[in-house]
Amino acid sequence: MPTGLWTVRATGSSVRRARWGILAALMVIVGAQDARAKPPEPRMRCDGTLVEVGTLSLTVRSRCGPPDHVFTVAQLLTGPAAVVAGRSGYVRQDVERWTYLGDPGNRVQVVEIRGGRVTNIEVLDWRTAEGCTSRRIKPGVPLGIVVLSCGRPAQSDRTELMSPERTTSSTMHGDDLPRTEYWPPRLIVTDTLVYDPGPGSFLQIYTFENGVLKTIETGERSR
Repeated sequence: MPTGLWTVRATGSSVRRARWGILAALMVIVGAQDARAKPPEPRMRCDGTLVEVGTLSLTVRSRCGPPDHVFTVAQLLTGPAAVVAGRSGYVRQDVERWTYLGDPGNRVQVVEIRGGRVTNIEVLDWRTAEGCTSRRIKPGVPLGIVVLSCGRPAQSDRTELMSPERTTSSTMHGDDLPRTEYWPPRLIVTDTLVYDPGPGSFLQIYTFENGVLKTIETGERSR
């Protein structure tokens, strides 16, 4: 009898160990999938040193040197971010985008600076040496890339417009309770750059919204 009891208990313990082993294996698999699904942290190297999100802007300058182009645009912080900043409603914050060309043939790198620290890094497959052509300058291109590719514009203008905050109420199908959605105010910064290719050519007008090219227009013929 004792032998039988020992055998049953041993078998139950083995089952439990097997279950824990399977569970542990599944956790390892899920963890590996999450690691593969999580995108890598944006970073860049300057002379062998690493720059990543959270790096001080002063450190970026000391490691990478002065950027080839700096573009500053204002944005609004709303909700908890504004409360932390000590304001109710919203607070205005300047965002800088530093563009680095790197060595010839290398990709362009755009570093976003907020509050004196790096908040994002973009690596763009762009070669400014290829010039300023309509085939390459298209909507979606950052302002710094256009300036570095096309040179200094003949004319530049900036306007700022704040969209008002608004709320909407609606009732979901099958639900009598109203649903309220809130849209905070948004600051829209519009930059217009005018390029003059030369006498007899048509002016090229580039319009940017918050630093990103939105439209391209052909103006009058240059004199």
